[in-house]
This record gives sequence, structure tokens and C-alpha cells, in this order.
Amino acid sequence: MKKIEKNVICFMFLFGLFISPIFGQENSNPLAFLEQKCPNLTELYREELGKYPVHYIFAIDVSGTMVKYQEDLVPALATFFDALPDGDRVTVIPFGTEALDLMDFSGRIDPDVRRSLKSNISTLYNNPNYPKNMKQCTDIGKAMSLISKKINLTSEYKANVVMVLTDFRNDDGKEHKPSQSQLEKMDEDFAAAIQNVYTRCVALDLATAADKAKPGYCLPELKDKVFYSSTSGVEIVALTNPGPVIRQWFEELKREIMVMKMRAIIDDENRLAPATLKTEVD
Repeated sequence: MKKIEKNVICFMFLFGLFISPIFGQENSNPLAFLEQKCPNLTELYREELGKYPVHYIFAIDVSGTMVKYQEDLVPALATFFDALPDGDRVTVIPFGTEALDLMDFSGRIDPDVRRSLKSNISTLYNNPNYPKNMKQCTDIGKAMSLISKKINLTSEYKANVVMVLTDFRNDDGKEHKPSQSQLEKMDEDFAAAIQNVYTRCVALDLATAADKAKPGYCLPELKDKVFYSSTSGVEIVALTNPGPVIRQWFEELKREIMVMKMRAIIDDENRLAPATLKTEVD
């Protein structure tokens, strides 16, 4: 009976997720928010939610054009880490001319790791381990390559939430858009990495209208050539007033932590035993 009830509620929940907004709710406690939104489903999957860690991957552009956002971004990241339950994993990838996998920028959340992450991200824009030319320009391809690698290396996590924060400008006064072969490689690597796991990819586009008119702005190519064939796709969130809105966006993201876990659980269950629907019902 419980299995039948799960299947019915899962279908209704998945349908509801596509037609109702997640953000804009008042409750900031992740589990309480989910209990308020769908109490029956939360009760059915309460045990699974507690055992289903998520890997959060933040790829953050630290090139020269992005330094102006550090006073909003760093505190927002710190408060987001506070909201994560123990057992979730965080990887922060700073990128510019290179994409770096720094040991003190990742870890499986517990009180010590949470404190370490909050302390270490204070050097996000001025880390002494960066190459000298790190802030010269932005290489989106290297960031996407490292994201795919990190997903592959942490395959024990059945859910990944990828967040890319950049102005999508690959220029240092010259045009540095990814080539066709680079776009194809990014698409191939990312699609392979997320093949058997729930993955949500969100790109915060921090480019102003003036930025988009300058050489090197590559979001259209990435959207059309890299993410188009990936099953989870990519959500583009354009922030017209990026500074203060970054904090608000992370506050909203905190409320969606448990919703993303629920999506991953249902996605995994349906993949193992997919529901069959008649055409007229579908």
C-alpha cells in the first residue's frame, strides 16, 4: 500500500514542481519548508531524505571583472554552508585562466569542515595559491572540465547541484570564445558525468548589457552547444542588479535544499522502476 501511495504522490509532486514556483516562500528552514509544501510526501520519504547526501559544486569566476562581487558573494556562500545538513558535500572551484581544485575549498560537511570552508573562502578572490595570471581572463572550458571531473570522482553522491557564477566573458581585450571542438568536448564530458545521477545545473549570468556587447561573451554558445543535449539541462538566471541580488538568491537556494533532495530521490526511484502511463493520461 505504501508503494502505491508513493507512486501516486510522486507523480503529483513531480507535476507540481513544474507548475509551481519554489522560491519566494517565507520559511527559511529547509526541512520545514518541504514539510509545509508537501507534508505527506515528506513523511513518506523522511528516512530517505536523511540518508541522501547532495554534492554542491560552486564554480566561481574570480577574474578581474568579477572582483566587484566578492563583498556580496563570500558572505552569501558562508550562510549557505550554515544551512547544509551534515553529510552533504561542498566543492568550490575558483576559475579564471585556470580552474583550480584546492584542498581547503571542499569537504563533506560536518562542524569542522563547515568552519574551515567559511574561513577559507575569505581568500576566494586573493588566494596566494593562484597562478599570477589567474585574473587575466576567464576560461569557461576549464571550469566545465573540472566540474565534470569532480562529479565523476564523487560518484557515491546520487545528486549533484552545480552552480556557475560568472559574467561569461572570456576576454582580456581580445576575443576568447570557446572553439567548436572545445564546446563539443565540454558537452561530451558533462553529459557523460551526469548520465546516471540527478544533476541540476544553474548558471548565474552576472553580465551587464554592456558586458554582453563586448568581445568574448560566450553564454549563447554554451547554452546552445554544451547544455542542450544534457538531460538535466541548465537554468540560466540573469541578475540585472547582481550585487545585492546574489545574497537573496542564496537565501532562496537554502530553502530548496530539501526539495532538490526529494527530486533526486524520486528521479532515482523512477529510473530503477519507471512508471508506465497510457498515452491519453500522459
